[in-house]
Amino acid sequence: MGLVPPTLAEISRRSTPEKRTQLLAKILACRQIGLFAGPCFTLICRKMDFKILGFHVTVYNSPGLLMAFLWTITLILTIFFFFDIPRAINEQKSQSERWSCSSLADTCKRISVTCKKPTIIILLITAFIAYFNQTALETTITPFTNIQFGWNELQVSIVFAIAGIEITLVYIMLHFITKKIRDEAILLFGYSLLSIACCIGVIILPFSEIGSKKYLPIFLVFIGLDIFALPLIAVTTTSLFTQQTNNDQQGIGQGIQRFVINVATVIGPLFAGSLLTAIWLMISFMFIIVLFATFLIIIVYPSFSSLNNDELSTLLPVENKNNIKTKNFN
Repeated sequence: MGLVPPTLAEISRRSTPEKRTQLLAKILACRQIGLFAGPCFTLICRKMDFKILGFHVTVYNSPGLLMAFLWTITLILTIFFFFDIPRAINEQKSQSERWSCSSLADTCKRISVTCKKPTIIILLITAFIAYFNQTALETTITPFTNIQFGWNELQVSIVFAIAGIEITLVYIMLHFITKKIRDEAILLFGYSLLSIACCIGVIILPFSEIGSKKYLPIFLVFIGLDIFALPLIAVTTTSLFTQQTNNDQQGIGQGIQRFVINVATVIGPLFAGSLLTAIWLMISFMFIIVLFATFLIIIVYPSFSSLNNDELSTLLPVENKNNIKTKNFN
């Protein structure tokens, strides 16, 4: 997971605000495809029982071997194909200034500067609430459906598989709609959908009887709306966050945002697990914080404005520019 912040920061430095959301949608879609395809490899790994160079490969160590192989390929591709490295932002700084920039005090100062803008704070809050709700829902869905509808692992697995496909399709859709619709509008729409989904849960849940499948279609609508809203929020919060952050702060900015998201993914399941016997109370709390996030977005909606990022060509090394000019001249 430590690879995510520098990757997103590099994308932010290399892209213009108009194209950034589309690139982020592609990256997050690839991640979602990986999350969806990863468990499928267990079907392959469970059959492995052979020796390679005297090393016994079994179902228990084959996943680690597969991961090592994939990371080795990634490393080779990075070394030989990631050659168009942007000019370092602080390349003009002296050695003493570079050492100063690595100090803890300076890091804390950069964090405070990055988080000073109200839009940044609200984007962090909205990202936290979105991932908090998502992980809480994922934690609750298995025991709730088992008690309420008598589902077993098969039905739950089917729901998660369909949810993975839905999320992937939404990411693909985002690639096209971001060309026509502004990021903040998509973010507000995503939170509106999330509010509607939580509202459905709050209204319907008290009337649902254990063992009855009368409200199962409405429950599936609730799940579908929640899953549909997550990619909209995930992509736009990241894109807007990068647009509100200076280029020289992209790395630390992405680190802050990933930290907030990771905290949400830890607290969400803990919160949901403690309220498994009071599902309506949990859904009501989720509804309240989603409405709060929606209200915050409405307040700062007019304030969203992209910083004037440099053109991508200014981020390229000088020698690469000269090569491009030479090719064009020839």
